[in-house]
Amino acid sequence: MAINFGQVISNDESKILSNKVLGSEKLQPEGAPFYQNSSGVFNLPESFNFVSRLEDFLKPHYGYSVKFENSYARIYNKGSFLKIHTDRPSLDITVSLCIQHDTRTKWPLKISTEKWDGLWDQDADHSKWLKSYDSYEIPVGHAVSCEGVIYPHWREPLICSESQSNIYIFYHWSRN
Repeated sequence: MAINFGQVISNDESKILSNKVLGSEKLQPEGAPFYQNSSGVFNLPESFNFVSRLEDFLKPHYGYSVKFENSYARIYNKGSFLKIHTDRPSLDITVSLCIQHDTRTKWPLKISTEKWDGLWDQDADHSKWLKSYDSYEIPVGHAVSCEGVIYPHWREPLICSESQSNIYIFYHWSRN
């Protein structure tokens, strides 16, 4: 299901990455229906520096070879959320790496303990998956992985001031 890797990059590395995300010319705003009040950048070049390190954490836990697919960095602002969903096919494993958490409130990633079968249906009744979940608070430099294509995951709306934000980089692997 989900694996909490603990700290995988230093605070200094996190700060460098968050500055690169914030300064990226490719940063795009994202809104409803899935993210609300956030922005992101696909395959930030500096994020690739940590792929092999993250794979060293992944391989012993998942017991099969993995192939890196992509990364996506997202800045979450006041009121941001992540609707319940599964990742798209071929993005079998997702690692959520926190690189900035300057809000005063906890903002856990919730991962259902119930498996979803097939392609995600946003219009389905998700109450079964919303009732049974584990919650992961991810400090700066720490990472959590899950089989995002099987286990639905989400975040509730972020409660913080207008000047605060959280930044995560999501890394995705497929099974070989």
